[in-house]
Amino acid sequence: MRCVYLIALLLPAALAQYYGGGDDSATTTSAAPAASSSGVHDVQVGDGGLVFEPDSVTAAVGEKVTFWFHPQNHSVVQSSFDKPCVPLSSGSPIFSGFFPVTSGTAENVFTITITNDKPIWLYCGQASHCQSKMVMVINPDSSSGKTLDDYKSAAASASNTEVPSDVAGGEVIAASEASSPSATSTPQGSSTNAAWAGKATMAPLAIAGGLALALL
Repeated sequence: MRCVYLIALLLPAALAQYYGGGDDSATTTSAAPAASSSGVHDVQVGDGGLVFEPDSVTAAVGEKVTFWFHPQNHSVVQSSFDKPCVPLSSGSPIFSGFFPVTSGTAENVFTITITNDKPIWLYCGQASHCQSKMVMVINPDSSSGKTLDDYKSAAASASNTEVPSDVAGGEVIAASEASSPSATSTPQGSSTNAAWAGKATMAPLAIAGGLALALL
């Protein structure tokens, strides 16, 4: 009986020391917040009319812009600010190719990766869509004085629309691949709390057993 009495007397103090004097910080570890952005900007092409939605996108270097195509037949072409509806004359201008769609969205999407922070002026190369102000900009520079409204006005006055001969400046991928949900990460702290729970279960037994042996 004396042994049992001493165990009952000493066990609470031993447990308090084991658990850090009542500090429950380990058991209240919160999960890490999810990333605030996927790094992908979606643009709807021709959804509800001759428009890009949104028609102005700000994307950081390394991020992607993905174009989703709606009926009837649209494309994405890069131009200069001064000459809308005509492919950029220097380098290899962005060109998605044409995406004919009868309903819903196309089976494929066109994705570009942003490599610098310079403005990218884009238009639809189908028929007179550009002249109907179906244009947009990525990373507009407000300090330059070159606005999207001015670009639209210039497009409306363009005499013709031209497109490059080859797809360039991005990649065509399956829409199902572009829209696949990103993997869900395990919240930080889950494994730690699980291990701690195991310790909490075994600790009273181990301490009680140790005290009993010490008193025999």
